[in-house]
Order: sequence, then structure tokens, then C-alpha cells
Amino acid sequence: MGGTTPKFAFPYPSSTDVPDGATQIKALADRVEAVIDQPFCRLIHNAGSAVNLANAVWANWGTALLDNDGGWVYTAGTKELTVPVTGKYDVLFKCFLAHSGGMAAGCRRVRLQINAVTVLQAETVQYPSTVLPGYGWTVMVSDILRLTAGQKIIPAVFAENFSTSGPQIGQDASGAWGALTLHKRT
Repeated sequence: MGGTTPKFAFPYPSSTDVPDGATQIKALADRVEAVIDQPFCRLIHNAGSAVNLANAVWANWGTALLDNDGGWVYTAGTKELTVPVTGKYDVLFKCFLAHSGGMAAGCRRVRLQINAVTVLQAETVQYPSTVLPGYGWTVMVSDILRLTAGQKIIPAVFAENFSTSGPQIGQDASGAWGALTLHKRT
């Protein structure tokens, strides 16, 4: 009976195995395919409608799941993604927060929570209140995280210190609204 390699569990025959090239090559090919085809998804905020944020209140972010390989579950009401497979994931969350007027100096933040515990957070530096409407800030976090199947991932945004209309989850100059991308490492 053969064995498997320690890192990727690729099967190999032992020196005493009866040669069966077709079966052994098929087993190796199936394992290579499983290692290469890892869960991936991209959650976006739908283009077409900006969302005004409340002052100093975290707002869950995201409206549409794109590029889903079929394993991810998105719950629209709570804006949660459910992790399909345990492993290490490359995580990138970026969001454009548009200036909409009437804002004092303050910060803008993004965070990523897993099962209601913050694991990643970033914020802009303090900025002057003279930023023109239509401009804004892209805030981003990126890391490699070990995730467990069934965990709930919740991206959120935050803004503080504005007087009339709040900043918006909106489009930057290139038309980007931001995205949360998760891809399992091999």
C-alpha cells in the first residue's frame, strides 16, 4: 500500500505495490485537481445606489455575491458570508467612502468580523473638513486568516464627525465600490 505526501496529500505507490498506472495516475490527477480548485468568492456593494451612513455607527457592508465557486453562502439580511471549508485564506476588504458634504474632521473605518469578533480593522487618518463632495477615501484591510467551516464573516464600515449628510458607500473615480475577496490557499 502506498502513501501520501505530507503537505498536499498527493498519493504515491510503494515499491511493493502491483503496478496499476491508470489507477495510480488517476488518483494523483484527482488530488492535484482538488488542491488547485480552492474556494473563492467576491462580495461587492452593488453599483447603482449609494448608501448614507449614520454618524459613528458600524454598518454591515455588501449587497451581492459574485464569482462564487458554489461553496459560499451569503445571507443578505445580515450581510454574512459562511465559510465553506476550513483552511488558510487570503483576505482583502476595501471600500470607497464618498464625501457627501457637511463633514467635520474625523475618521473612516472598515472592519472584518468572524462570528462577531473583530479580526481585521483599518481606518483613515484624521482629515480636514475641506474635502469636496464627490471625493472620498478608500479604506482597505488585507491579511491571511485561518478560517473554520461554518464561521460567519461580516464586513462593516464606520464614519464619524459629520454634521448634515453622512458619507456614503459609493463609487470612486474609477467606478469601484470596493470588494471583499476571499480565496483559500492550497
